[in-house]
Amino acid sequence: MVLYLFDIDGTLLHAHGSGRAAFDEVFAVQHGIADASAGVRYGGKTDPGIIDEILMRHRGRPASPTEHAAFLDAYVPRLRALLAQHGVEVIAGVLEALQFLAAREDVALGIATGNVRRGADAKLAAADLASWFSFGGYGCDSHVRAELVRPIARSARSSWSATRSTTSPRRARVARRCARSRPAAIPPTRSATPTRS
Repeated sequence: MVLYLFDIDGTLLHAHGSGRAAFDEVFAVQHGIADASAGVRYGGKTDPGIIDEILMRHRGRPASPTEHAAFLDAYVPRLRALLAQHGVEVIAGVLEALQFLAAREDVALGIATGNVRRGADAKLAAADLASWFSFGGYGCDSHVRAELVRPIARSARSSWSATRSTTSPRRARVARRCARSRPAAIPPTRSATPTRS
């Protein structure tokens, strides 16, 4: 098995700043912090880590477990609303790459992202990409980005075993995806550094 892991923001799609905007709105409501994302680099970090970084900057302390939970409970619905409002852009070439890889019987596709699972699912669903991935590592698995790969290996082994026993249906699903896929929009110029939106 060859495991291909994809980040979301800046790799699969552009969310047009919906994630940052949702963070700012929740910080303003729950903590009274305006423009919380100003000066904060989101790329290469996890959602819980960004929450802690912003609170450390403005309040001198990280978030408590209760504050983390309350923040994310408010963030995810707001993220979904902003994604619906602003739309999501699938990066050029992504659908073709996923189609090519998914057609191979020795390949498994997964997600490795600093987004929490609910946020990742919202972005992938908005881009109509969720069905390509059956496992992943997310910001809710660890606040440390480098540790996200550990749970992926366990999920990949389980998913791979199930896929191997249903080879023909998998090929049928790939064929259906190819038939209904639309060309990806040409994105704006991409930054060389990791992005989050």
